[in-house]
Amino acid sequence: MGNDLYDRARSVFDLADQILGPEIRSCCFNGPEKSLKQTATTQPAIFTHSMAALEILKTRGLQADFVAGHSVGELAALVAAGVMSLEDGFQFVRTRSQAMQSAAEAQAGTMAALFWAWTTRQW
Repeated sequence: MGNDLYDRARSVFDLADQILGPEIRSCCFNGPEKSLKQTATTQPAIFTHSMAALEILKTRGLQADFVAGHSVGELAALVAAGVMSLEDGFQFVRTRSQAMQSAAEAQAGTMAALFWAWTTRQW
């Protein structure tokens, strides 16, 4: 997951290692898949990759006129909009993902995703 981003946005992954710990990079690139499926790892991994993509866009001189996100994407949007620093974003996602993991362990459950196909107007 994201090996191609690493070479072009190394500074983002280096900062993720400093704040989240080096296991996040290792898990993203090498798995195991079981670890990546844990919320405490999934959320920081998604955020890290989002920030790496943002960094690549910045190096190409591209900047969004507006940003939006859902769930952990909201944190990425806040950083992209300049509302929150990248460092604060990593700290926030670490705390958020740990709280979500604790809640998931305290109460059994599962998550589902629904996809609407706009072209066929079907679920």
